[in-house]
Parts: sequence; structure tokens; C-alpha cells
Amino acid sequence: SHSTYSRNSFHRSFNHNSRFTHKTTSTPSNNTTTTMPANTSVWNTKGETASLKNACRQYGLTEKQVRRANLPCQYRSFHGNPYMVVKLSDMAALKATLQKQAKEAAKQKLIDELGEHGYAKKMAELKAAKMKEKADLKAAKEKEQKAD
Repeated sequence: SHSTYSRNSFHRSFNHNSRFTHKTTSTPSNNTTTTMPANTSVWNTKGETASLKNACRQYGLTEKQVRRANLPCQYRSFHGNPYMVVKLSDMAALKATLQKQAKEAAKQKLIDELGEHGYAKKMAELKAAKMKEKADLKAAKEKEQKAD
């Protein structure tokens, strides 16, 4: 009860190096050619992507925010369970955008409450308080160093 294919014929016909196929690209700066794996891309580079859940944890975002932003993603599966994979660079850009939008919204809210002049006055007060706090910390450090 042997199969028609022997084990040796299978191994001879199977290309063990099929995942290491290479393509050659030229570098414009010095006209030399380099050999790179054919599957080199951001999606296949270790550390450049993460599952949606892990990326959201890493950047402090919600899955809803990411889905609303329509980031490019890939769908993969592990043991039949599908999951989304996103680029970490896209997640960082989304977080920066959302933080900028939140900052602008907070600024607009203060302007609506206090008016342009009131907002400028409030910002000047906050800046002065911050400068005073820095000066107080510096003076405390100097006093501590003199005491030693």
C-alpha cells in the first residue's frame, strides 16, 4: 500500500529555496546592483506592522478611531481566526493627527468661551506661571547644592 509518489521524488521536485527568490535592483547613486528578497516590503518587515489590537494598545488609540480613519490594513488569520494588521507608521501618524485635532478643538473651545482677547490673556498667564515654576525649581536646586 505505497503511494505512487515516493518520498524522495517529492523532495527532489520541491524547491526548498522558493521563499528566498531574489530580484535585482539598481542603486542610482553608485550604479551597483544589490540582491534583495522578492517579498521585501513594509508589510513583511519585522517590527513595521502589528495586529490592530496590539497597535491600539501601543499607541493608546481605540479600534473605532482606527477604523474611522480608514487606515490601509491587511487581513490575516491564525488557526482560522482572522485579524487585522496595520502599519505602525500609519498608527503613529494617526495618533499625531488626532492629538493635533484635540489640541485645536480645546483651543477653539477656549476661544468660544473667553473670546480672542481672553484666550490670549489666559495663554500669557499660563506661560508666566510655567516660567515662574521653572525659576522656582532652578532656585531650589541651587539652594540644595549650596547646602551640600
